[in-house]
Amino acid sequence: MQFLRTFKTDSEVLSCSKYPTISLILPFRSEIVAALAVQPTDCDMVKGMKHRLRAKELNVVAALLDQSQ
Repeated sequence: MQFLRTFKTDSEVLSCSKYPTISLILPFRSEIVAALAVQPTDCDMVKGMKHRLRAKELNVVAALLDQSQ
């Protein structure tokens, strides 16, 4: 599932960095919102996953990307 790579990449960047990453949250949120847009070629399972994962608030995005939880 291609759209899940966005979550993997963003969470790895935020988790592995030794420097503050708060400035990356807004660009990552934009990437996630774009990845969660339903495409005509998405199967029903992927459409359902995207619908449930659609992020509305930055704290939700932060919680999704925080691998320590």
